[in-house]
Amino acid sequence: MYLRQMNEEETQILHDVSRDALMEYTRGVSRWVRISSLQEEVDSLKYLKGLLDSFGYHTEMPEYMGYISYPVKAFVTIESPVEKAFKGISACFTPSTPIGGIMAEAADCTEADYRGKVVLMDGLANAVKIKEAEKKGAVAVLFLHDQNIHNGPASDIWGNPTQSRLDTLPAVPVVSVTKPDGAEIRRLLKEGHVKVRVESTVVNEWRKCPLLIADLECPKSDKYILFSGHIDSWDYGAMDNGSANATMIECARLMAQRKDKLARGLRIAFWSGHSQGKYAGSAWYADHHFEDLRDHCAAHLNIDSVGGENAVVVEEPPVMAQAWDLAKDVIEGQTGAAFSGKRMARNADQSFFGVGITSIFGTFSEQDISTVGDSLSFRYGEGSRAGGLGWWWHTEHDTIDKISPELLVRDCRLYAAVLWRLLTAPALPFVIGRAVEEMKQTVDRLQDRLVGTFDFAPLQKRLDEIAGKAADFDALCRAAAEPGEEAEALVERQMKLCRNIVRLVYHENDVYDFDLCGPLYPLPNLECGERLAASMEGSSRYYLYLTQLQKGYNRVMEYCGQILELL
Repeated sequence: MYLRQMNEEETQILHDVSRDALMEYTRGVSRWVRISSLQEEVDSLKYLKGLLDSFGYHTEMPEYMGYISYPVKAFVTIESPVEKAFKGISACFTPSTPIGGIMAEAADCTEADYRGKVVLMDGLANAVKIKEAEKKGAVAVLFLHDQNIHNGPASDIWGNPTQSRLDTLPAVPVVSVTKPDGAEIRRLLKEGHVKVRVESTVVNEWRKCPLLIADLECPKSDKYILFSGHIDSWDYGAMDNGSANATMIECARLMAQRKDKLARGLRIAFWSGHSQGKYAGSAWYADHHFEDLRDHCAAHLNIDSVGGENAVVVEEPPVMAQAWDLAKDVIEGQTGAAFSGKRMARNADQSFFGVGITSIFGTFSEQDISTVGDSLSFRYGEGSRAGGLGWWWHTEHDTIDKISPELLVRDCRLYAAVLWRLLTAPALPFVIGRAVEEMKQTVDRLQDRLVGTFDFAPLQKRLDEIAGKAADFDALCRAAAEPGEEAEALVERQMKLCRNIVRLVYHENDVYDFDLCGPLYPLPNLECGERLAASMEGSSRYYLYLTQLQKGYNRVMEYCGQILELL
């Protein structure tokens, strides 16, 4: 009876999603240029706070000190053999040039010698590429984008830097130009020497930044679902992240109307410092609310850039394995598209891997890759169709005309259904066995590569035992008919199991700190096994990786032992 009533209510929620309200909220947020720490960002949060207050949420706007970076101006000038000036954008977290800029010879990235030169590289500003150029002696790096120049950070530090990680920030100025402008420099390079002047000004300061936290408490449980998205933007940011903020507000309205039917609470968070702080707001929140998140946050639903014009791909969002079935059921049920999903990555304010919280979604609806041409719009993962967020991503062109009201309604309905199920299911709609299977596949693949070099048999045996018990536990959770003490006990166990799984599968180092940004191997502590397999047996590198793998293996075995005990 309970489950049927919740299903009927879900159908009503989908019907109640308001196109007009979504567009009104999007326009409301995107009237401000929301650079982290500046007054317009504060004003946008006050606007959202007023809406949430009117829905009955308990709201607060805490402040934190964030290391914030944003570009002020940038120019690139060809000094010889001709004179020509180009507009540019400097990258966040890079140093400004001296007054008057840096004048040096240009060099293509294909050249062997970068010493004393400004190096041309293709693509978005990238911390790894910048560091490689620094090591080769480059005095500045010039990135070539597409027909537009896209703002963005050039740092692989997650959140505020610490003293031990300051040296990972770029040490040379970085400027991006359009691909056609870069092609002009390359054409001249083929004819001989080219001298360029690069000038950039970048703000890199500790700044006071706002957050907005809104709670809809549930007297039936001390657990809550965290629904989050960033507030800061580049220019007016109607899609990134205005439409997502609007979706959060509309979902908040719909859930508040049904607060008496919720089995757990809802916490909505708007993060400052997403781009201009490299996830500084959500990282600060994780640091300062670690125990509360660990003990009470049952899941994290993240939203970024929804409802964009021609964003027809919704079947490949990022999702953790244990939430795969939930996402699949909602997306296939509403759209008819065959869900394929992709593994969660280190982006989109996923600051809670160390805490051990199951996360669902992030960057969501995308363009069809067959239609985007050479656009460098954000895309990641191994999806077959997803081609990024649109040519206007992180540019001045991200305005209200880039929002499709129909697709925004579609995306809001998908989020509302997932959120409703997380808030009302007697036990969390997770499948632990899915996560175990992902681990098993990774270990089996590594064992095949390291036959005779490393023995994973004890771990494989332990994972098989976990898989058998996880199947029984998942069946028990599915059988929970309604909220109550028994269901709450299952939720407690699910959270503890997921805590170990997330820390094992998505986090490599100290759980109280953040890993650096970058690619995320399915079992980070075993990633060195891939490098071991590629090393010459008996070499120094071989034994270094073998030693590292043993340490990582011990951590995996320890966590798997804890998972087994919980089952």
